[in-house]
Amino acid sequence: ARSLLSPFSEGPQTLALPRIAARRSRVLAFDGNGVPTAGPPSDALFAAIGALAPTALPGLNVVMTYAGMTALPKAGLADGTSVMCAGGAARGDGLGGMFYWDSTSVLAVDGINVLAADAGGSGRWRRSLLLPAPTVPSFTVTGGFFAQSGAIGSDLAVGGTLAVSAALSSASLSCTGLGAFGSLGVLGAAAVGGLTVTNSTAIGGTLTVTGAAATGRLTVTGGAHTVALASADSAAVVTLNCALSNVFRVRMAGDVGTLTLSNPGDGQTINVRFTQDATGGRGITWPASFKWLSGQPQALSTAAGKVDMLVATWFADSATWLVSLSKDFR
Repeated sequence: ARSLLSPFSEGPQTLALPRIAARRSRVLAFDGNGVPTAGPPSDALFAAIGALAPTALPGLNVVMTYAGMTALPKAGLADGTSVMCAGGAARGDGLGGMFYWDSTSVLAVDGINVLAADAGGSGRWRRSLLLPAPTVPSFTVTGGFFAQSGAIGSDLAVGGTLAVSAALSSASLSCTGLGAFGSLGVLGAAAVGGLTVTNSTAIGGTLTVTGAAATGRLTVTGGAHTVALASADSAAVVTLNCALSNVFRVRMAGDVGTLTLSNPGDGQTINVRFTQDATGGRGITWPASFKWLSGQPQALSTAAGKVDMLVATWFADSATWLVSLSKDFR
């Protein structure tokens, strides 16, 4: 049983230890009634233990944080040397524990159970009793969210999905530092769902900004850069995937009988640069969904090396592209 036995002179009684969560990285003590309890160790206690000679506590070192442990010189560490950490980033933060030195290990460092020495190279500090690694599957805020630098921090990293929604007034997400997201959705059901970016935000998945009643807006202070996608040299059939970019390049190396603009979003505008090859004279058949000014389709410039720019906006309600062609850029 996980308990302590009191002296027989005090009568028969069993004193239970605090649960693991309550005693992890804590010192066992007794309250005013003599009942076992656990509390954070004092700096004075750690200083006293750390000052003991190795012969008094052979193989045991005491440090306050991970930084104190990883700073220990590798040259003076025997394989299997044990270290007791009072905490991770700070004493008593719940991330402390017992570690041992594995001089040949090259395990991936996770910052909790496996840590590398500051000197780098092989060798790892490994936790004797593993802690579960923290995960962030998703982060949902209903109402408003405010991250203040110095409190929560100006950097918000979400590996899964970050959703911000409001049912009554407004929900806005302001990213003034560096934000990294899998997918990011900002929803405002009544008034405004807004995303404001003033520095760098990396979104590996999908960015969705929706406002059901008034506006759902994306505001970028600085610059917004769309990467131009190059298609292969033109063939009889050319397909441009509008879900991948708004800017495309097409080198006219032959006549194009079918041009397909796939996966457009309602209101999306794309730009396509057509460049004649060294031979020139290449033509293209425009899709029936293209609608031109005054109903007059334009033909590409045909001279070798000529450059034309097509600008087209998709309207889903009529399933048409409103297009214009600017010719002979030089």
